[in-house]
Amino acid sequence: MINAEYEYVALHRDVSETELKQGREIREGGNLVYVDSPTIRAVKAGRILIIEGIEKAERGIMPVRFDPALSFVRN
Repeated sequence: MINAEYEYVALHRDVSETELKQGREIREGGNLVYVDSPTIRAVKAGRILIIEGIEKAERGIMPVRFDPALSFVRN
């Protein structure tokens, strides 16, 4: 089909806006770091974002597109 890079997000009913923007990882030595979510990585790199389970997400999740955190994106 399309030979393009993509990011993948699986939504569920308990997903929050914060999870769509960033994640937390415990790295070597027990250090907690915040990392960009697949959503943010897709926006920054201009990749396709595949969203699975969009029908399971709460109504308040989808307006994230208009969030100021993504204001560097130009249509």
